[in-house]
Amino acid sequence: MRTNATEWVISVSASAFHVVYIRYGVYSMANRDNLNKLGVDALKLLASENNIATEKKKKSELVSQLLDAQAPVSALTPVLSQSSGVLAVSPNVKENLPPFNQVTYGSDLTQLPTIKFNDIYEFMILRPTDSGSSVKNFRGLDRATKHYDAGDVQRVSIAQVDESIVYVRATCQASMKKHHYQMYVCATLSPDKDKLEYAYCQCPIG
Repeated sequence: MRTNATEWVISVSASAFHVVYIRYGVYSMANRDNLNKLGVDALKLLASENNIATEKKKKSELVSQLLDAQAPVSALTPVLSQSSGVLAVSPNVKENLPPFNQVTYGSDLTQLPTIKFNDIYEFMILRPTDSGSSVKNFRGLDRATKHYDAGDVQRVSIAQVDESIVYVRATCQASMKKHHYQMYVCATLSPDKDKLEYAYCQCPIG
């Protein structure tokens, strides 16, 4: 167990990346604020123990990847095996797609899906939930539009999963301008119409 000068003690669960910090007797699960209080050396130690490459990584990248590492697999995976009972998108799309953080992303954006605002509206407002009602995430759509108009969506990259599935990764600068949240989108490519299938964001509202 290592203790640094700021009285942080880090304990890592080998089974499911849980960071517990102790400061003046207060315990908390890992979140962005907690990880940002750690130095780069401590973050690299945590990353190494969670099989995350650390070479040439900035502090913000380490924090984002550590948050991905502790996120539930179902949150980072558009479709798990149907037999598992966890389906994030239509069962007609794909089975057993890889998690967002386990594919290789590149800067060639020629395969970006063609998504219009109406498609985003359908995904965030009209898309049915498991209970049968519509998502109706009006607040999220309003915030997303403002972030996009402000140029807060940055560092866009893409992964071609197969001939019809792409993942898009980007960061979004928080309203307070202190954090960059990692975002992922899964889309299907079609000659007729590209379609948003699933999305995940590290921000508090998801």
